[in-house]
Formats: sequence, C-alpha cells, structure tokens
Amino acid sequence: MFDIQRILATTDFSADSVNAESRGALLCQDMRLDALELLTVQRTRLGAILAHALRNDNSDPEAMLVAQALQKLRNAEQRIRSAFDVRCRYAVRIGDPVAEVLAASQSKAADMIVMAKPTGSFLGNLKETAADRLMRMSKLPVLLVRNDPLGSYREVLVPVDFSNESRHAARLALRIAPKANIIFLHAYRVWAEGKMREAGVYDKIIHAYRMKYREQARQELNQFIKDLGPVSQEITRVVQFGWAVPVITSYAKRVSPDLIVLGKHSGSRVEEFLIGSVTRRTIDQTTSDVLITPGHDPDHDVWYERPAA
Repeated sequence: MFDIQRILATTDFSADSVNAESRGALLCQDMRLDALELLTVQRTRLGAILAHALRNDNSDPEAMLVAQALQKLRNAEQRIRSAFDVRCRYAVRIGDPVAEVLAASQSKAADMIVMAKPTGSFLGNLKETAADRLMRMSKLPVLLVRNDPLGSYREVLVPVDFSNESRHAARLALRIAPKANIIFLHAYRVWAEGKMREAGVYDKIIHAYRMKYREQARQELNQFIKDLGPVSQEITRVVQFGWAVPVITSYAKRVSPDLIVLGKHSGSRVEEFLIGSVTRRTIDQTTSDVLITPGHDPDHDVWYERPAA
C-alpha cells in the first residue's frame, strides 16, 4: 500500500488557508490518521524591529510574532477538533516559507503537504511564486486546495500516460480518496497523423488508424489499472483522442471533479518554468483541487513497487 501516515498543512490563517486546514482534517478522517500537523511560517518584519528599536522596547519582535501565531494555531486546532474530531500538532517557524516548509516536512516525517492554491495564474505571471518553488523542490506530494471542502473527495480525476509518475499518482489517489469514484483518463494521439494529412492520405484511412490506436490505448489502460492491484473504489475508464492538456481540461470542465491527481515529470527548471508542463497548465486551466506527485527517482522511490490501496 502507498502509506500516508502524516499530513502537514500550511496556513497563514487566511480564508483560503482555512479551507486547506479543513481539507487536511478531512483527509485525516478518511485515512484514520492520528493527527494533522499544522504549520505557519512567519517572516521577521524589518519595520517591527526598527519600531521596537526606536521605542527602546526590550521585547523581542520575533517572540511576539511567534506568540501571536501560536494563539492563532490554538484557535485553528480548536476549530478543527470541534468540526472534524481530529487532533492537531502545531508549530511556528521563522524564515523563508519554502525552506521552512520543506525543513518541517522532513523533521516531522510528513508524507504529504497540504496548502491553499495561490490566487492568480502561473501563465500570467513570469515571477516564480513561493508555491511554484515548493512544487518544484518538494520530494513529497503537494495538495493545492482551492475550494471549500464540503466533505470527502467523491470524484477524482487521474490523467494517465502509463509512466511511473502516473502510476504513483494513481496509487496515491486510491489511498487518499477511499470513498471516491476514480476516473482514469488517457489522451492518445496517432503517430505521424499530421504528416499523413500533408501527404493527402484519405480521412477514412486516418480514422482507421485512430480506431487502432484507441483500442491499443484502451487495452493499455485496462492493464495499467489491473497492475495497481485490488481496488475497492468505483473505477471509470476514459480514452480520448487529443493533446493531453486540452483533453484533461475539457473533461474536467464537463464532470467537475473534486480533485485532479497529476504525476509531475522531472524536467529542467527552465523547461518547467518558461515552457510550462502539463501539470502547470492543468493547474491554471481547471478549478478543482490539484494534487501533484513528485517526479520519479528510481534510486529512492521504492513506493513505485508497492501495490495500490
């Protein structure tokens, strides 16, 4: 089984972060986890330090920040315990948000990071945000929560390209959404179709090729699901012709899944940032929560060999 025992939810106490906290608590409920780890990261504000210095105030501005944050975390813990009957362990860190979240995830032996989806579009912003950095650098799955959680995930879309990354995404989806209908979606294309059209090949022949590739893709998808092992959830299989991103986004708009689970392929930073991967474009062009699984590291990712939940 892909085993998740500890979830780390980051918060800045905004309304969006409250949604992320609640989703983390619901996941703990569904997977019967012991507690939710809550983390907030505070930056030391230069203005506060200068103000204290000018007033000859002997109090420590960092200590004040931590005390204020701890009180907010206690309030969050009470809300989560009351609403979801889930215990929380919480902590405050000072420093760079991405570095501190990654350090906390390691020190707490977390298996997943849950955070609010930042506002705005990656494609409309050439400046890399903290969330972009975290998704790029994290070795753990990162769940971006963008909707108010009304209950457990019920409709989960898993795009599949038969890679190790998509296999990991599928296993993770089965683990965190035990009550959901899991939709496995594969987008296929016909090799050299463009060249065939340029050469004047009849549409009837091209259509026959499409049907052949569709059948091959259907068989591969069936085998992919079979290889996951025993599955208790309801499964939907979908094979559609087209490029991955348009197929994924069009299908997502039609069925409105609660969650999309994507396997992030490892690539260069320039390739991910300037060109935009399937993962990034899907995040920008859909409205569901999105769970991004890390790229495949064959030397360390032993979970690829584990059976599904």
